[in-house]
Amino acid sequence: MSGTTFRQLLLRLTERIGYHQIPVRSDACEIADFLEPGAVHHELVKRAVQAIYRANRCGHLDAAVDLTRTFEALGALRGDIIRSGRGDIDQLDLLERIGAQVAEVFGTSDPEAGTGPAASVAATVIPLTPGGPTAPLRIPGD
Repeated sequence: MSGTTFRQLLLRLTERIGYHQIPVRSDACEIADFLEPGAVHHELVKRAVQAIYRANRCGHLDAAVDLTRTFEALGALRGDIIRSGRGDIDQLDLLERIGAQVAEVFGTSDPEAGTGPAASVAATVIPLTPGGPTAPLRIPGD
C-alpha cells in the first residue's frame, strides 16, 4: 500500500490486531488524542505509536509513512525492551505481530523485502533472566 499515511497505518493495525491492543480514535486531530487508554499493553503501544510517528517525521496524523523508517522504529523499541530486561514474551509477541502487519499493509510479507526461503543463520540465545545461558544456537539446515 504505497502512499500510506500514519493514520491509515494505525487504523489498519487496529483492524488486523484488534482494538483491545491498539485502540485508536479515527476522528482524532492530534497525536496526543489519537491513542485511547485501555490497550492491553498501553505503555508499549504508546511507545510504538510515538516511535513510528517520530521516525517518519510526521507533523500531523495524515503524514506519509515509510516502511523502512517504521521497521527501524519498531526494531529499536524491541531492542530497548530486550536490553531493559523488563519486557515479557507477550510484549515482544505484540511487537512481532505489529511488524508483520506493517509488512502486510505495505504489501510485503517479509520485513527485509526479500524473497525465497529464509537463509540459515547462526543466532545467539538472549537470556530472559540475568545470568541465563548465552550459548550459540544453530538453525537446522546449517
